[in-house]
Amino acid sequence: MFLIITYDVRWGGTKSLNDKLVHSVACICDCIQNYEWQQLVNNTVRKNSENQIVLAIVVRLFNTEMITTNNIKSYYKYDRKKNRLNIDIILNLERYIYLSEKETVENISKDIYDYLSIILKKYSSRLVDFNVPIFLSALNEQLKRISHN
Repeated sequence: MFLIITYDVRWGGTKSLNDKLVHSVACICDCIQNYEWQQLVNNTVRKNSENQIVLAIVVRLFNTEMITTNNIKSYYKYDRKKNRLNIDIILNLERYIYLSEKETVENISKDIYDYLSIILKKYSSRLVDFNVPIFLSALNEQLKRISHN
């Protein structure tokens, strides 16, 4: 495996909204962290197929009040010793309140992909043995599969 991803969803105001958000983000994270998919992609993204985590991602859904009150922002930091890019993506859960679960999955997937494509391009030269363009293409295809299920 070359990628680990987890999530944190804060209270959105109702149980049904929280259930929808948690289920949507869990579905996306499970799909991205899928072992078979990562093994398949690993062979095209990396020359040295050692089992080393290159990307550690956290997706957090917070409401506007929490984001502004605590000045919470997305961030990323490269760890040279581990050759790992740690990425913390902050998404405003209020963007997904009125969407169906399918639309929520599609929109969160797009938001994750858009953020990763910007950050990974900045760090492509530092990520040793990791082909960013090929990974982004594979990730895009995997996220489209989620949206179509």
